[in-house]
Amino acid sequence: MLVLLPPSESKLQVTAGPVLDFSDLSFSELTLARQKVAHALMETSKSSQALQTLKVGKSIAPTVAAQQKLLDLPCAPAGHLYTGVLYNALNYPTLSAPATDFTSTHFLIFSALFGVNKLTDLIPSYRLSMGVSLPLIGNTTSYWKQECTQLDSENLNNFNGLVIDCRSSSYQVWLPGTTRQYLAINAYREQAGKRSVISHNSKHYRGLLAYEIANAQALFTNVQEVAEFAQLLVEKKLVDAVELIPTRMQHTLSWQLALINQTNN
Repeated sequence: MLVLLPPSESKLQVTAGPVLDFSDLSFSELTLARQKVAHALMETSKSSQALQTLKVGKSIAPTVAAQQKLLDLPCAPAGHLYTGVLYNALNYPTLSAPATDFTSTHFLIFSALFGVNKLTDLIPSYRLSMGVSLPLIGNTTSYWKQECTQLDSENLNNFNGLVIDCRSSSYQVWLPGTTRQYLAINAYREQAGKRSVISHNSKHYRGLLAYEIANAQALFTNVQEVAEFAQLLVEKKLVDAVELIPTRMQHTLSWQLALINQTNN
């Protein structure tokens, strides 16, 4: 079983720690691709047009300036580094040692800088989103879709069975083969019988489910088991309902788990 996560834009400001060592990162077949993106990001960050190229505002200027020397920045485990909405709900720093070990085996983070990491990988704070175009790299989404084809080799194929996808669409640069069960996690607001997609805050609900899976060290073999487990969120009054919905994607066994909040407003 695999749980796929996006990164987050907000990150811990790491003040001490080892510097980035590409050879220590998981999925070593991506080392060269990661180095190319890192060097392109450093060069871009030196440009007078860096903020525009990276599509960030002036408040991010200190991060952009710091990543001019990306390879000299202190690192922290990815599960600690990312501090956005999903990761606040996942609450990785509070997980027990067995739960952390569980995530290191079954959870993966996809990002524009590193392609894919485990939560235990040591990485620095940075700012780079999928969809940004870098010199000699091009669009990061297209780049990683190509580079992640390497993950269809033995390294990722060791993870057999169900794939639970908590990523936003822009980070879906790798998808499992059509023989695996695939479950996308989405959140909806239901009002007067009408359902609408929850966009930004969907990260929160995905993080809540990811936390429960990690905390319980729950291994699932099919989507029905995940839907039954997700009733925990209803019991804890974190969502109002859970619904399993078949979807049409490239996957022959593709489903969506809808986490639903109902409102009378």
